[in-house]
Amino acid sequence: MSLPTEIAPVPLVDANQNIENMLVELRPVNSTGANEFSSSDRITFQIPAYHNSFINPKRSFLSFKGRLTSTATNVRFNSGIPIIERMVLRAGNGLVLEDIQDYHIIERILSNMESFPMKETMGDFAGDSRASILSDEGNTILPKLYGEQKETQVNAMTYQKELISGILGKTQKSYVPIGLYSASGGWALQVELYLNSSAVVCRNDEDTTNDVDYRLSDFKLMIEVVRFEEEVMRSFNSAVLNGNAVSLPYRSFRLHKTAMPSGSPTLDLNISESAHNIDRVYSVIMPVNIQQTKMIPTDVSEEINDSICFFGGAGSKTYNINDGNGNVTNVNMVRDYQFRYMNKYYPPAKVENGKLDTTMTYLTSLSENDGLMNDYFISRRMSNGERLWEHNFVIIQSFKTFANKQSINGLNTSSTSSPIQLYLNMDTGVTSAMDIVSFVESVHSVRIQQGGATTIVEA
Repeated sequence: MSLPTEIAPVPLVDANQNIENMLVELRPVNSTGANEFSSSDRITFQIPAYHNSFINPKRSFLSFKGRLTSTATNVRFNSGIPIIERMVLRAGNGLVLEDIQDYHIIERILSNMESFPMKETMGDFAGDSRASILSDEGNTILPKLYGEQKETQVNAMTYQKELISGILGKTQKSYVPIGLYSASGGWALQVELYLNSSAVVCRNDEDTTNDVDYRLSDFKLMIEVVRFEEEVMRSFNSAVLNGNAVSLPYRSFRLHKTAMPSGSPTLDLNISESAHNIDRVYSVIMPVNIQQTKMIPTDVSEEINDSICFFGGAGSKTYNINDGNGNVTNVNMVRDYQFRYMNKYYPPAKVENGKLDTTMTYLTSLSENDGLMNDYFISRRMSNGERLWEHNFVIIQSFKTFANKQSINGLNTSSTSSPIQLYLNMDTGVTSAMDIVSFVESVHSVRIQQGGATTIVEA
């Protein structure tokens, strides 16, 4: 006979007092502190190998001031301020742990899977104003954005970003042992951020002629460092270190691009990725060449669509492909798709859509992302009746046998040379060449030894 768990209160226990945590503010090593960064610049942070210390990824983030420069007045950042084009994370011995290219695209994909209330409350901090624009006060919010985002360097707004990193991001559930690098006498981790072009970062809502550029200053990497006394570290060394090393699992993303020629209604593309544990693949359809969005918005869809709009989510519709002159291309919806690895299909049957309706693709992708009943931001309709999903179309396919992040139950492609194949069938051919941009999410482990020797092992 079972009893309610509430019947037996759990007593509080005393925590170890030999633990010290502090929020450390790191500045770029390639900055004087007063200069500004802009398009195509690179920002480098080096995280010191603090003695007996760990990083708490849940309380680490980027902070910066951002402003726009243009002769036009009604200018603003694109949603989420997509300033990062590439992120490279290196260990103290120079080993590349993560190299995420087209970072702004996977950032947008994951951002669209956040809840609408979170978008509304955190929009000012992250620079993603789409939820506010969709609210009843949307028409009064845009003029405020124009004024705030075109300020002087001194008065520029401060924004925060979480890092999309398997080691330093929120998906990392364990402390990162940077203290193991202390004997090397250098830095433990190095973060390199390659900044995006102004075409991706900025937009002009006033006319089709004036360019917009951006400036970033007061850049910081904020990390929470947790430091232990020698007594606690002796316990860590005896209980956790195995062979004077610790293995830290982490998940990361690798970019794959395939061209879809104009006039082609079908595509059978290969995603060649050698990994021991592939969790998911995220695929979107985007223009080959992105130009800065320059248009006066006439409805809510034009207010929230920008240069990172994902195509294929609606039939018989035209989209502004951000060529700077208001030109459009006819990119019809995805009629059906299916993944295959060797002789196995994912899902077992093709995902098919009815005419003008991508509901099945939407529900399948949410299910494969283990978020079928979640209140995702893209679940909402806009005031013009169109669904956000139609303008943020993404195909998500999971290869895990069950949803347990602590288990190695993904797809193992390391033992063969066979690629993951995606069959994609459009309603009709596209009138402009497009890119199929795919991100493979896989799980690895990094083995860190005392003294800083670092290797990547299969998870």
